[in-house]
Parts: sequence; structure tokens; C-alpha cells
Amino acid sequence: MVTGSSPPLLPLVSTAALLATTTAISDQMRRGLRAEKSPSEHSLLMLPSFVDRFADELPAPPSGRYFAIDLGGTSLRIARVVVRAGASPDVWRREWAIPEPCYDTDNGQLLAWVVERFTACFPGEAMPVIGLCYSFACRQNNIDHGEQIMWTKRFRGTGLLGMDVVQALRDEFAKAGIDAVIPALMNDSVASLVGAQFVDPRVQAAVILGTGTNCALVEDVRNVETLPAAYRKHGERMIINTEWGDCALPKGDFAMDEDGDLDRQSANPGHGLFEKLVAGLYIGDVSARIVRRIALDSETLQNLRGIGDREGAFDGAVVSAVYNDTSEDLGGVARVLEAAAGVRETTYKDLSVVRDVCIAITTRSARLCAAAIAAVACRVAAGRSGGDKQGVVISVDGSTFTKFAGYRDLVEAALAELREAVGPAMPPVELTLADGSSATGAAVCAAVFADAG
Repeated sequence: MVTGSSPPLLPLVSTAALLATTTAISDQMRRGLRAEKSPSEHSLLMLPSFVDRFADELPAPPSGRYFAIDLGGTSLRIARVVVRAGASPDVWRREWAIPEPCYDTDNGQLLAWVVERFTACFPGEAMPVIGLCYSFACRQNNIDHGEQIMWTKRFRGTGLLGMDVVQALRDEFAKAGIDAVIPALMNDSVASLVGAQFVDPRVQAAVILGTGTNCALVEDVRNVETLPAAYRKHGERMIINTEWGDCALPKGDFAMDEDGDLDRQSANPGHGLFEKLVAGLYIGDVSARIVRRIALDSETLQNLRGIGDREGAFDGAVVSAVYNDTSEDLGGVARVLEAAAGVRETTYKDLSVVRDVCIAITTRSARLCAAAIAAVACRVAAGRSGGDKQGVVISVDGSTFTKFAGYRDLVEAALAELREAVGPAMPPVELTLADGSSATGAAVCAAVFADAG
């Protein structure tokens, strides 16, 4: 994280900073696709997904019952998708919060708990066909094999690192007497793109913006220099997992000292710096840190000095509630502070400071996300016939975008600002909601790739 010598009181993301961020992410995507990378230049991972049968026209999956396991940063979703010829898929889902012991990956409980949840939902399934949607970066050499690179969000330890997560999950199922067929492993952004394309084939990229953030996009296979020599091409294009949460940002007034503090105290210091500026897991934490800093520097804001003492209480949902309180007396902010931080006595000035901080952090998140979306849109448009004159359709999933009232408006306003500044070189961007599409995408991939053998 880059910070200036005297950071501003609150973060600012100017038009110039938006443009610089878009350019930086564009360069890092391009470098990430190269076979040889310069150690002096940061690049995104740009991981091949080996999903190359969906980019232009989705094949109809064979009829049958398929399953999806979607393991995210804070929750597990399990789905059953029944596919029938000529009919829309019938989707059943359940979701659980990940229990605290599972965040320590060294104890081996995570995948055991996943299998226990699956078998509780579907007893008697002896040979289920499962698409594994996995929110953590894996280096794949095939659609059904991926070695985990790192943990992000709140996960810690070295469990599963360097291991094939598909085989690890198969082994865990085998312990329960189940011969699980897992023909497809994909990142949640990849699965979301597949699921979104299943509904709207115009979609060419998918953004996840919830607890964490990531993006997948359709790329010309000719540009992907990192594919193994043994790769057998099924189509001209492939979905790429950008892992944009780990991009390096240029200097800007949007960087705060509190961002550096949060990073150093996180489970993965030095990694996911863009994610820590944007995603729902972090915007509450950094907001509380800034409020506390302002309170400690003030003689009149003593009531706010305890904000953040309850770990995890001041979260993205709290920021959303504060941001959206437009009452004259800010009574909603007062109620949220009492419930989330135990702050019972507040003045109007206290409440105004908290709201100003939450507005600033929310705006920063949305504007930086828009800059990243613009970089992806430009890459997608430049890589197809018709160039940047065509609009680019991008699906977005995740609670920060879908449930945070006003957030989408901020993103779209920043995209319009960027397009005005860039001109015709930036294509029009249409954002569509893809709530829960990752589970459908994972099951559809399982169906198609199991059928293909």
C-alpha cells in the first residue's frame, strides 16, 4: 500500500486517479498473460480456467441432476440443479456461515465440514456429479485439477496450499463412503460468468463484489501464453480468472494510513491490497479505524473512541446502513452505532463524522471498482470484432453490489465519468445483476465436462 507523507483526512478518488487505476490494471492484465514476466513489473495472475466451451455459445448441458459446492470467503453454498431438455434449470440452494474453526486451515476441518454439509442435504447420493466453485486462487493445468496458491480473506495457515483441491475434496468424500465425480473446478468469478452466460450469452465478464472481489473475462486463447503445452483447444476463447484483488494501484489520495494498518494485521499481509480497499469484508473495518483516529485527535468526539473494539462488528452491512441514513437527526446512525459498537451516547457531530467517513469509504470502494471494470471492458472490446464501438455486458454478483443501496449508482456514475474522460476508446458498459449465478455456473460446468469425459 502506497501512502503519502501527509495523507488527507478522508480518502479522495479524483478523475485522474480513476484513469491511472484503469491504466495500471490494463497493463497488469496484459503482463499476466505473458509466458515470461519481469520481476520488476507487477502483473495480475490471469489464471486460465480451461473453460473454453462457453465463451461464445453455451452448449446445452445433458439432462440430469447435478450439484455445486460454492466455498466463499465467509459462507458455503450448496446447490442441486436439475436440467431438463427445453426447460429452465430447477435450482435448489442452501447456505451456511463458515464456522470459526474452519478458518484455521492447518486443522484439516474445512473440507470435512463441507462434505458433512453436503451429505446432510443429500443423503444417499452415492456418486454425485459436482462442480466445485472455489473462491481462492488455484493454478490449473486442466478443468478438473488445480493447486491452491494462497489463502485470502480471513483464512490462515498453510492447509491445502500446493495441493490439488479437487483431489483433496474427492478424498474427503471417500472417507464418507461417497464416490464423488468432480469434473470441473472454477473460481467463483468464472462460475458466475458461466451462470450469467447461461441466462444472457451477451455477458463477456463477471465481477464478484461481496466479502471479497474478483473478476473473470472472456479472452482470446491466442493471447494466453501461460497455457501448458499439453492443452487441447476446444474453442477460440477461454474464461480467464484475473485475480484482480491482488492488483497494484498507483499513488493517489485514496490511500490512507489505516489501510496499511489493516493490511499488516490481516491474515495475508502484502496481498489483496485492491480487495482490501474495495470489498465488503474490509470497508467496515477501515471505516471504524478512521473514525477512531479522528476521535482520538479531537477533544469533542470522545464518544467515538471505542468504535472498532468489537472485532468484526463494524462491517459492510453497518457501513451500508450508515450511508443510507438520510434522516435529519441521523437517528439511524445512532441506532446502528449502539447495536454494532455499543456507543449509546452520541451528539449530532459524532453521528455526522461517522456518516462522512462511511460515505467516503463507500465512494472510494465504488470508484476504484469502476476503474477496474473499465479496464476489463476495454480489454474485452479490443479483443473482438467491432472493437470498442460495441458495448460490453458485465454481470455483477455479491452482497456489496446487490444489497448495498446506492452502491451501484456510484459505480455507474464513475463509469460515465471515465467514459467522458477517455472518449470513444472506452466502450459503453452495461452492468447486469447475477445474484447467485455462480452455483448454477458450477453445476452447468459439471454437467458439460462430465458428459465430455
